[in-house]
Amino acid sequence: MEACPTGAATAGPTFDRAHCDPCEGSVCTSCCPEGALTRTGLTRTVEDLVEDVARDTRFFENSGGGVTFSGGEPFFQPRFLEALLVASRARRLHTAVETCGYAPPDALHACSKSIDLFLFDVKIVDAKRHQEATGRDNALILSNLRWLAEHVPEKVVVRVPLIPGFTDDLGNLDAIAKLVGTLGLPRIELQPYHPFGVAKYAAIGRAAAMPDSVPMQTEADLQAVISVLAASGAPCDVV
Repeated sequence: MEACPTGAATAGPTFDRAHCDPCEGSVCTSCCPEGALTRTGLTRTVEDLVEDVARDTRFFENSGGGVTFSGGEPFFQPRFLEALLVASRARRLHTAVETCGYAPPDALHACSKSIDLFLFDVKIVDAKRHQEATGRDNALILSNLRWLAEHVPEKVVVRVPLIPGFTDDLGNLDAIAKLVGTLGLPRIELQPYHPFGVAKYAAIGRAAAMPDSVPMQTEADLQAVISVLAASGAPCDVV
């Protein structure tokens, strides 16, 4: 409390984020004796990150794995992402990118040359429902998916997060399956809902969008989804 220059650290102990002006030296985290306060996010260079990844090259060689760029959204920093991809490929590392597809087309096209695998989220096909659920139209997302399907279909795996009340109804899943089939993409990976993000919201002082009381899908729920997708001609796995 004494170290904080803005008074954001108060009794309780609580942390008033409205008064936190992140200081250059992260005073509160550097003097916290138990590490209860930590700083998330660092400024890194391409060379730093690639060196970190390259330390595990021996494991990749044995497992057939590589480096996956995730987020957030990796294409939010497209030039940095492209530089990372090029540097990784120069070291003969397999590269994968997890993306929601909401990316500048030019950046997506340029980066595709250095990406071995796109793990591409498709949440909702209907444009109006997508806008209501995410706050963004899905036209750009679907346009990018179609471009990838036309140019590098062998690199694309569509992933569907099964979010209760948003993406998991059978009508939406059937629409996704038909889209994937029309585009000739190889398969869908289903991602069952989990509440792990709730604790992360609390850690950064935000209210969780989904309560931790939302039940996870049962095996029967997942089998019902798989059946819908299979009937529409889209093979799928649960990851």
